[in-house]
Amino acid sequence: MRRIVSLVVASCLIVCGMLSMAWARTTLNIWSHWADEENKKAVFYEVANRFQKKYPDVQVNFTWYQKVDLKPALMAAIPGGTGPDVFYNDPPWTEFVTEGLVADIADALDWGNVEEWAREMWERDGKIYSLQLEAWTVELYYNKDIFEELGIVVPPNYQFNTEEFREVVRKCVAAGYDAFAAGTADRDYPGFFIGEMLLLHKLGKEDMDKLYKCDLSWKDPRVVEVLNYWKELVDMGAYPEGISSIKLGESHRYFYQEKRAAMFPMGAFYPGRAFVPPEKGGQPKDFRLGIMLYPSWPDGQGNHLVLLSPGGALAVNPLSRNIDLAKKFLAEFAQPDIGALWLNKAVVPTGLKVDPSKITENREYWDMYFSVHKETENFVGLSNISFKGKMKDTVAQVLNAAFPAGLISVDEAIELLEDARLEFLESSRK
Repeated sequence: MRRIVSLVVASCLIVCGMLSMAWARTTLNIWSHWADEENKKAVFYEVANRFQKKYPDVQVNFTWYQKVDLKPALMAAIPGGTGPDVFYNDPPWTEFVTEGLVADIADALDWGNVEEWAREMWERDGKIYSLQLEAWTVELYYNKDIFEELGIVVPPNYQFNTEEFREVVRKCVAAGYDAFAAGTADRDYPGFFIGEMLLLHKLGKEDMDKLYKCDLSWKDPRVVEVLNYWKELVDMGAYPEGISSIKLGESHRYFYQEKRAAMFPMGAFYPGRAFVPPEKGGQPKDFRLGIMLYPSWPDGQGNHLVLLSPGGALAVNPLSRNIDLAKKFLAEFAQPDIGALWLNKAVVPTGLKVDPSKITENREYWDMYFSVHKETENFVGLSNISFKGKMKDTVAQVLNAAFPAGLISVDEAIELLEDARLEFLESSRK
């Protein structure tokens, strides 16, 4: 009897196993940043739902990371053959392209749905290595209630000049507020936002490009003037104490939950963290947010310019066993209605082409954003993307970290930056 039962059980297990194999689904694994940004996740989930309807035998699985943890995880997993099929990529992560850790997707997408600059960001010798999903301008947000309390009135053109802006910072600090919320503990760029935008407005397109390429000296009188002005703001106490220990997400809460700073120099990805329920880390419902332009110089060549930085992108693992499906997933993302969904839900600019009439949510924010920028011009660049090699590292250490923390003088900063520039030029000639 026991033998008969055993045979029956074994037969059932075999049949069940065969049925399981027959109904097995292909799993498409996606690793991405934005672990704590629910609005961006909502867009991913919508794309996944659409994709799974087209391919019902495919299951899309997400693993969400903080950005600081994602890169090392990818660098370890992809070469070993255990990486995801699709992953978040970032323009500063140049080694993913140079070391062959991303697949060419040039023939996989309808590039007519993607902004030209966004395609060019990832184009190398006719190959394209990522879909540039996120794109953000460098904004200067402010707390309208604090400005009203201090009697600060933003000009009709949304832009103070440098003399007026110095007085704004003085008033904020005198009233017990930090002028700027900022944190550099887990990012290599936000501490430099004020200085970088001041440089862009002073130098204009051509010479800012030269600075990024190390063709303009840090001893240039205009650069020195900018750094001296920025140092005045630092020495007033414009930045939080312990800026180097504050993380990016913490700097958001410092601004809109703790309300300890009057202004917040931040990328236009701000709503991705702020426009979620307060209990999930978002800004209070009664928080009155404003946007203004960075200050103008009397002789500035680029007072109308705004830095546009390519943010998060999507890439395909070249060693994926599901590489064709992975490329089709990116193609599903590269659709005009997904671009509109991104603006509506994530509330962040994008590299996808979007019909403005399709923006139906968060209209108050977008109306303010477009009003502030109605006469501005975007300049594609940012310190952690545009500088290269040791120059990039030195800028991060000096201008993102040490300078806004008040740990270094203008002369010391210029010496370190100029040495790095000359070393970069020398190494480039070899």
